[in-house]
Amino acid sequence: MGGSYLASAPTINPAYEPSQAIITPRSRRLGNVALGQIDFEASKRSTFTFTGGYGNLHFLDPGFLDSNYWKVSSGYNYELSRTDTLAATYTRTEFQFASIDRSIVNQVASVAYGHRITGRLALQVSGGPMISQIDQAGSSETRYLVDTFNSLRYRLDKGFLQVSFEHFGSNGSGVLPGAETNLARFTAGRRLSRKSFASFDVSYATNRAIARKFDAGFSPKFRTWGSHVNLSRQITERVSIYFVYYLQYQTSDRPLCFNQGCEESLTRNVFGIGLNWHGRPIRLD
Repeated sequence: MGGSYLASAPTINPAYEPSQAIITPRSRRLGNVALGQIDFEASKRSTFTFTGGYGNLHFLDPGFLDSNYWKVSSGYNYELSRTDTLAATYTRTEFQFASIDRSIVNQVASVAYGHRITGRLALQVSGGPMISQIDQAGSSETRYLVDTFNSLRYRLDKGFLQVSFEHFGSNGSGVLPGAETNLARFTAGRRLSRKSFASFDVSYATNRAIARKFDAGFSPKFRTWGSHVNLSRQITERVSIYFVYYLQYQTSDRPLCFNQGCEESLTRNVFGIGLNWHGRPIRLD
C-alpha cells in the first residue's frame, strides 16, 4: 500500500496505516490495510460515520516485530452553521505482537471543531483522552494520554497550503512494540495544468515506546525529518498516474542494533510510481 510511505494520492490517515515511520536498515516487509466506511445522513446538517479496518506489518527478515491490528470508529458530525462544524468520535484500536505475547488496546473519545475563518482559511482542532491498556505475559499496564489532530489550511487559486500536528498511538514500525507518535507537517499543493498536480511537504516526527513499565530498559526516542515531492497527472476521467520521491533522516538517543550492526542515524530514500483508478459511484438507494 502507498499512503504516507509512497505518498500516493489520495492518502490514508496515518493513524489508520501500519506505521513504517521509524527508519530501519535495509529490510523486506509487507504492509497491508483494508478499510471500509459508511456515512449515514440523518438530516441536512447531521451525519453518522462508521469506520472499520484491519492491517498488518510483516517482515521477511529476522530481527523485527510483526504486528496485526483492528480499528473501529464511530462518530457524529453536525453542521452548526455555514462556517462551523462539530463532531464527536469514539475509536478503539487493538494491536497484537505475537512474538512477544503482547497486546495493546487504545481507546479514544474525541471532539473535533472546524471553523472557516475566511473564504480561503479553515481551522480544525480535535482532541480527547486516550486510554492505553498494555498486556504482556499475564502482567498489565495502563497509560492515560491525549489523542489530537489540528490543522490550518489556506486555499490558493490553484492549490493550497496546510500545517498540521497530530499525536496518536501506532504499531511501532516493527522496531518498538507499540509507539506514542507525534507528527508535525507542512504541505503545499498546486495545480500545474488542467490535468497535472504537484505537492510538496516537510515533516518532523518523534516515536517512543508507549509501554513504560515493560520497556523501561529499552525505550529509545526516534526523531525523524522527512520531505516528499509528488507529481500526478490525470490520464482519463477515472485514471491518474503519479510519481513520488521521499527522503527521511532519523536520529535516536541511543544506537539502534540489528543484524547489520548498530546505528544512531539512518537515511531513507524512496522512489515510487503508481496508478490510481476510481470506479463509478454506486447508489444504494
